[in-house]
Amino acid sequence: MFRIEDKLNQEDIKKIREPIRKTGGFEAAKKASEKHADKAKKDQQAKNTYVTVRIVPFFNF
Repeated sequence: MFRIEDKLNQEDIKKIREPIRKTGGFEAAKKASEKHADKAKKDQQAKNTYVTVRIVPFFNF
């Protein structure tokens, strides 16, 4: 196991990545990341819509 003080070289990184790649970990992480990003975009759009809906009636005299 690596300690925080230890430095990883390129060979160490390859050794770590290989089993992750073989087990599909990178693809799973990519899908999870995309799902999270899509949810964040939808949440932000919902917040923007809410603000717009609340402000527009205020300025309608």
